Amino acid sequence: MLSGELEVKKAFFLNAKAGKGVKELQKAVAEYIPFCAPYFPKGQLTDRWERFYIAEFIREQIFLLYSQEIPYSACVEVKEFKTLPEGKSYIRAVVRVERDSQKAVIIGAGGRAIAKLRQRSEQRINEFLKQKYRLELHVETAPDWRRDDKCLRQFGYLN
Repeated sequence: MLSGELEVKKAFFLNAKAGKGVKELQKAVAEYIPFCAPYFPKGQLTDRWERFYIAEFIREQIFLLYSQEIPYSACVEVKEFKTLPEGKSYIRAVVRVERDSQKAVIIGAGGRAIAKLRQRSEQRINEFLKQKYRLELHVETAPDWRRDDKCLRQFGYLN
């Protein structure tokens, strides 16, 4: 039983609904939390890099623009992310799908579908990064990438 393995220092009587005993418990718990330097610099909200969010914003638009199996068969990899002076910053990303027929759907007739995907993704990325980037998208076929541990690791789905 767990009580035999832990030393009880103090008991608290709580009534969370009425708010009784909560402040005392918080104060006591805070005394046992070790002090250490912050893990991240002030203002950093996450341990994820911009590339992660860029890929996720593109995937978000794939979910919003395409139906059926396309969103579930697509992954996005950011190949280049360059911040340059004078509005020449750019991002190059690859959308990978499992079949050539899915590639054709992502691109669309005359490239209209991928143009819309690029435009909406670029807008979302620029809002997030608070800077103007030109987004370049390519589509590749990677058969059975969802069953390949090497691909899953490369795309960030496995450690």
